[in-house]
Amino acid sequence: MVSLEADEILLERYKPLFDQDLKVTTTISNPNGSIHCMENLTWFWTMDIPRDAQESDWMSEFHCVNWLHAKAVQDRWKEEVELIKSEVRWMVNCFDSKCRQWEKLGAQSRERGAVGHAVYATRQAAIYANLRDQCPMKIVDVNNSD
Repeated sequence: MVSLEADEILLERYKPLFDQDLKVTTTISNPNGSIHCMENLTWFWTMDIPRDAQESDWMSEFHCVNWLHAKAVQDRWKEEVELIKSEVRWMVNCFDSKCRQWEKLGAQSRERGAVGHAVYATRQAAIYANLRDQCPMKIVDVNNSD
């Protein structure tokens, strides 16, 4: 187009193609891969979308599929966040349960006069109490690391 000395209107609509514009991306065809397909679309996929969609059923379908794909990715990430929050709650409960079990064993060992067992159980209870207390703080750190 440049060689043919096209006018400015055409040159603005049809920009020059570079090698990076023509690279094939597999993000659209790989549903489990890292998804950044919207930001990787080359300029010719986004030019005058309303008019192209009206004139071509294929382009309209392409944009619908692309939107649905992005929506599915967003839904998957929301689900993943909920799963991780549930796992953290489960871990906190598990650590709390283990902590109480070791505290009980420590008390029983002290009653029997088994000092070594009581010290070991107290140390184990402290470890699980520390893990229980650290989980929520780590999640807060992750949520605030935007």
